[in-house]
Amino acid sequence: MKKVYSEKWTKKRGSAEKQFTGHTVDHFINGVPNTAREYATCIAEITNENIFKLLTNPKYFNEQMHWQERRKLLLEVCGDVEDSEVIASNKALTKLPEILGDHSMDDFRKIIAARRNEINKELEKLPVRIDEVSQGLPALDEQGLKLHENTVKELEIALEEKEARKNSIKAGGGSAEVKNELAELSAKMLDYKNRFREEKESQLAPKRSELSDLLNRQTEIGNLKSGLGRKIEGLELDIQQADRTVAEMRDKWHLEDAKVFEFEDKDTCPTCGQSLPADQVKEARDKAMATFNQEKADRLSIISETGKEAKSRLDKMTAELAGLKTELESITAEHQEIGAKINAVSVEVNADTSTAETTEEYQKMAALKAELENKVTAADSDNASLLKAIDDSIAEIKSEIRGHQAELAKADQYEQGQKRIKELEAQEKDLAKEYEQLEQELYLTEEFIRSKVKLLEELINKRFELARFKLFNIQVNGGIEECCDTLYKGVPYPDLNNGSKINVGLDICRTLAEHFGINPPIFVDNKEAITGLIDVNSQVIALVVSEKDKSLRIETVEQQIKEAV
Repeated sequence: MKKVYSEKWTKKRGSAEKQFTGHTVDHFINGVPNTAREYATCIAEITNENIFKLLTNPKYFNEQMHWQERRKLLLEVCGDVEDSEVIASNKALTKLPEILGDHSMDDFRKIIAARRNEINKELEKLPVRIDEVSQGLPALDEQGLKLHENTVKELEIALEEKEARKNSIKAGGGSAEVKNELAELSAKMLDYKNRFREEKESQLAPKRSELSDLLNRQTEIGNLKSGLGRKIEGLELDIQQADRTVAEMRDKWHLEDAKVFEFEDKDTCPTCGQSLPADQVKEARDKAMATFNQEKADRLSIISETGKEAKSRLDKMTAELAGLKTELESITAEHQEIGAKINAVSVEVNADTSTAETTEEYQKMAALKAELENKVTAADSDNASLLKAIDDSIAEIKSEIRGHQAELAKADQYEQGQKRIKELEAQEKDLAKEYEQLEQELYLTEEFIRSKVKLLEELINKRFELARFKLFNIQVNGGIEECCDTLYKGVPYPDLNNGSKINVGLDICRTLAEHFGINPPIFVDNKEAITGLIDVNSQVIALVVSEKDKSLRIETVEQQIKEAV
């Protein structure tokens, strides 16, 4: 398999010389040119291209792969360690499964880290809060507080006395009897007015009932009158129509009766034109006259019947109309009579305009009431100045009480502040205790990782003869950081000499070849830098810089043996 990397020189139009325009890569398999895709497909049939690089280049693993890819590959080749194995290997980890619950190790460590961060923030804020509350506490004077408390009690007693005195004065004092008499008189006057109204209503009740009956009858007769009026109007229209019908039938009968028989004597046959016999002409005339007379009589009979029926209806309606008008006149007279009665009864009901206030007895009580009210007003006027003085004194005492209570409130404020400080201090202790618990749990997780590191590194390092691998770094703060560093006899790979790097790389290639089940040739560059290579199960192509060789020369074991013989 061969790839040829060449420069590409192109002669552009209008230019005399070729110019460098890039590179080309040609692919060959057993000397046959192939496309890059065919070439890659052929390699893939042997093995994955990245795996091929790992197995053919001793320095590819350590110098070209990212440490995370190296770590992943080692775990894939050598296997991982189950959590249960790690816990079983260290008695200190017995409680770890219970602590983890349903969380994975990584998730649990994230939870701890997040909670520790929250607690640290809270612990930073709590001292500030405690200091703020402490600075806001009022200064207390126990002796002064006791004095304020006693003073408030004395002032409250004085306030009660003032209030009692005020209530006594407002209740009446000297005018109490007058106010009671006034209240009794007002009740008596109200009772008199109610009795007067009831007696008056009792006297007018029959008349009011009569008036109500008359009004109802007036409404009833009014409705009847309106109904008769509508009937009379309708009947008059029907009479007019019937009268027109009678007149029309009369005129129609006279017109029909005035009609006479007319006949044109024809003595010639209209068909053949011959003269008709006289007897036939007479017969035809007599027949036509009989038909005319009969039809005329029938029409006159019909007209006469129609006229008689219309006249009969007209007579009945005329008689009915006369009856209705007579009834209407009677109802109208009754309606007018009831209206007159209503006016008379209304006058009687409204004639009595007397009220309780117009009676002599009520006016005497009103005069007495006015006299009593004047007495109460005079008494209240005398007490007004006294009540004002008492109100001013009450206001002053209340103001003093509020002042002393404001001082006493400082004690409550102080007590609440102390209570808040204790709450914050308790919260601080609880957070510190929780933080300590988290530290213990974090320590267990780190102990788990350290145990897993030990087991895992032992498991991986057993697969290699020279190479050793460091998969975790212990940080200054005790934390664990993932890594993948190659060591040889404790020396990190970057610090090794070229020969050690090559042999460590061959050791890695050998183990990887066993895992992937393929042993491609291994190319060792700068072979002159090392005296001896470790044994591997693959063909080793050593590239050596020799001063005498000016071009590439290939030596095989067979050639060396042949030359030695």
